[in-house]
Amino acid sequence: MSYFLRVGVVGVALQLLWLPAWAQRSGVTAGQTSGLTVTILNPPKHLETTAGPCCTQPNVVEDDQQRDSLDLDQDGRFDVRFTASRYYLFTPAAPGSYPDVRDRRSTTITLLHNDVQLLLGGRYITPFAFASGDSLSATSGSISAYGTWWQYSNLASDLYSSSASRLGVGYSGYWSTSQYKYIGIRLRAGNRWRFGWINVQIPQLQPTPTINIDSYALQSTALAVRQVTGGNEQWQLFPVPALDHARIQFRQPTSGELCVLDALGRPVQRTTLHQQTAQLLDLTSLPAGMYAIQLTTTAGRSWQRLQKL
Repeated sequence: MSYFLRVGVVGVALQLLWLPAWAQRSGVTAGQTSGLTVTILNPPKHLETTAGPCCTQPNVVEDDQQRDSLDLDQDGRFDVRFTASRYYLFTPAAPGSYPDVRDRRSTTITLLHNDVQLLLGGRYITPFAFASGDSLSATSGSISAYGTWWQYSNLASDLYSSSASRLGVGYSGYWSTSQYKYIGIRLRAGNRWRFGWINVQIPQLQPTPTINIDSYALQSTALAVRQVTGGNEQWQLFPVPALDHARIQFRQPTSGELCVLDALGRPVQRTTLHQQTAQLLDLTSLPAGMYAIQLTTTAGRSWQRLQKL
């Protein structure tokens, strides 16, 4: 089993902003071939950055990215993009200050449209590394209760990455070993889903971030999704988008906590609820942008998106 790592003072992992209102078992296991259309990449896709000079050009950004995309269902539209990236910036000391180094080495996956989702581990925007035979499910025992299907496109998710500065170094992601692991994936087909996996290896971050993609598979037949009652059906947020204020209406008296999260998953506003049927959110102090409204009660957590104009 792989583990999510956060080491040092600069290790940063983005919190999950919003969750879909479903959580069901896919019936597919990592590495399964029966009932799936399997594509073997021969040779495997290989992404590796250049090593690049270090510390030789002060105040000059060294940014190398190697990318490749997959059309998982072969419909002519790319579904996911993998990126191996190396970013380096050395800033010499100015009078009265310290020299600084920004060194980020990352391997990421990005969803390219809203009809594809990947299975996260924990409460972070980080795909879980499944071992062969693991159940690809948001309720799988091999991940925490916060694991869910992520559907937000055009936002890179760390497979395994490091970030260093003069303050320290931090790591994020589940691909901390050099073994091949599986990403849980699903593609929308009408009102149904095709579940499957992508077999990925991160052999190294140093000196050159590297990604190898060996194969991928999707169910030959799409499965219906059972909608889970509760969650966002129990409260309404309006207007969307909003200018200075937004209102939440609950179907029944509700106790718990409302939290407004910014685009990085950071709490910017909290409100405690005591058997309330409605709540007004004051947005006047928040800059324009996308936010997530998170409701936490004894029954669990649910999210809704909100755009602030």
